[in-house]
Amino acid sequence: MAGHRGSGALRDLMEWAGLGWDGIPSQGLTFGLDKTRNSYMEIIRSVALFVLAAVAEIGGAWLIWQGVREHRGIAWVGAGALALGLYGFVATLH
Repeated sequence: MAGHRGSGALRDLMEWAGLGWDGIPSQGLTFGLDKTRNSYMEIIRSVALFVLAAVAEIGGAWLIWQGVREHRGIAWVGAGALALGLYGFVATLH
């Protein structure tokens, strides 16, 4: 099929996600991000939010565990609850 560019559903999904179809199908399909400053900033923002969410979730659970299981006190439990609350907020920003 000369000029065939893939299934319509996959093509639509790729376009929606900001990815394009590059190359000639006989050479195989290659996918690439639109190389604009906004694309890179969105990737950096997404990675930063993911790391922040991971630290808040794991750190919050660890702080609560330390406060309860290791008898560190209510301050540790409170800090853990705040961290888990921050995780809930950060997760909504994705």
